[in-house]
Amino acid sequence: MTTKNTHPTFKSASSLKDLPVYKHSDAAEFIRVDNFDLFEYMLWHQGVARDEGNARAEAFRKNGVQTLLGTPHSDAAAHCRGYFERLQNAFDAVLALKEEEKNARQNRGQAKGRLIPGWQDLISGYGTRRHGRCHC
Repeated sequence: MTTKNTHPTFKSASSLKDLPVYKHSDAAEFIRVDNFDLFEYMLWHQGVARDEGNARAEAFRKNGVQTLLGTPHSDAAAHCRGYFERLQNAFDAVLALKEEEKNARQNRGQAKGRLIPGWQDLISGYGTRRHGRCHC
């Protein structure tokens, strides 16, 4: 649904609300995390995801342990890291599917040209044959 005075919206299937449609970003704008261990440790060290309810995790972090993911002592930084890893993996999967679909579409277009009888002969012999009516 789009009106002239407002931004375009769409009806959300889950909440049944009209939500705004945002412009698509380029895939290159997606923030990539190359080292999730360092990312997790940075979150804890900068106080973004401190979880002082888990004293053992606090002690591990103070001793320089970068990741507590998958341990019984995981803290808020480890949970945040897991969330970002899932998002990045999902984004990579979507990009791979998009690339596969683009390649399949390209291959279908090229296959159509190969299916036309005599098409390859016409292209390969273009400019080398002399026909009665044309001067090629």
